[in-house]
Amino acid sequence: MGKTLEIIKKKIFFVLLLIISSCSSNKDFSRAKYIFENYLNPKNKDVEKEITSEMLKDINYPIIMVQTNKIVQRALMLPMTTRDGFQNFTSGSGKSLTTQGSLITKTNGFNAYLISAKVNETSPLTTNLEPENWPKEEYFEYSFISSDFKIKSYSVECKYLSSTDETIKILENNIKLKKIIQNCSYNKNNEYENIFWLRENGEILKSQQYLIENDMIFEITRLKD
Repeated sequence: MGKTLEIIKKKIFFVLLLIISSCSSNKDFSRAKYIFENYLNPKNKDVEKEITSEMLKDINYPIIMVQTNKIVQRALMLPMTTRDGFQNFTSGSGKSLTTQGSLITKTNGFNAYLISAKVNETSPLTTNLEPENWPKEEYFEYSFISSDFKIKSYSVECKYLSSTDETIKILENNIKLKKIIQNCSYNKNNEYENIFWLRENGEILKSQQYLIENDMIFEITRLKD
């Protein structure tokens, strides 16, 4: 089983290199290979290396950076498929993440166990909506799969606080954004908080999202569109 998984990871790594280096020069391919070896290789523990725009400029695909409070400290991910508003991202280590807009809807390889997340189709998390037009509250349905393969579902009620201005750093750029905090509750007495940083037009550049099972926090930053 372990050997098969390792083969799958190597195939994903190779496919990613082919995608980002297609129609590019040998120099571009070398740059891509360097990035994936240094930032996507699960055996590489040096996660503090700074990522710059210069390193990513020849990769003509969207790139997100995913950080968690668990085993995956940092991973760069590329979209493999896009369909009906959903994007499937993958890393060179075989981990994958599905989003609907900015909402995390599915994870694989992170030990977060999320298999689905549902929200109203007009949610500001799935469509660009100016901060002043965000609703006061929203409802979400999350489903996770347990270690004994049982489905655990949660109905979550979230309320949005008014936006505030905050300057954050993405790559080497300081960007002034609107910060919106989302206060969520489930099972009556359980609460948590999500945070979203967005432009005036509603485009979310960074989010911090809590996933109930395994107490995981995902921080997702859009490095390149």
